Amino acid sequence: HYYAFIKNEEEQWYEFNDTQVTPSNINSLKEEAFGGEETFNNKEKQKRQLQQQIQKIINEEVAKARKAGTSTTAGSTSSSSNVDVALSNDFAGNKGKLPWPVTYTKVGREYGRYTHSSGGQNMNNGIDLVCKGGTAVQCVFNGTVSRVFTCPNGTKGIIVRHGEYMSVYTNMGTVTVREGAKVSTKQNLGTVYTNSDGSADFSFQLWKGTTSQNPRGWLR
Repeated sequence: HYYAFIKNEEEQWYEFNDTQVTPSNINSLKEEAFGGEETFNNKEKQKRQLQQQIQKIINEEVAKARKAGTSTTAGSTSSSSNVDVALSNDFAGNKGKLPWPVTYTKVGREYGRYTHSSGGQNMNNGIDLVCKGGTAVQCVFNGTVSRVFTCPNGTKGIIVRHGEYMSVYTNMGTVTVREGAKVSTKQNLGTVYTNSDGSADFSFQLWKGTTSQNPRGWLR
């Protein structure tokens, strides 16, 4: 059936369908009638787009490293490759000891596939953390900023390379580093974007080549 709602000059709401017109109590309507469900779907759509965007960038970074002969799988014996291998080994050796990138109040969503309230599924390739607005974002390990990008929701994201590993920081409001910059453990990378209600949501990911890692196993 077709449904529509209209309000007259006396502030009275009426429901129109394909058979009749009747007075309606607007407070009894579900949130999705006013875009609530659509807003939620848009949020999940942006999350899916972000996952796809990050995967695309990761693939590009891996391909670029292989082309440049800096990947551990490229078979190169250059000094840059040796440095890359050493950094990879150093990073792997600190599994379970990496500092958390932000100070958070609670975990919004863990790593893995999940079903959202509209029934669809999304894959979370990292861990989502709820923070206070303007929380500082810190690098989890020594590395090089390989990419600064804009997320689908208009916030900023950073990818730092640690040899064959990469750490990803998204939903940032400010960024204080540039692509190509060398960064160190716990160095400030910027701040988390602050929502209109003063809260902040931050997403962190870890990758080994083109495979996402569960950050839980890496952070202390």
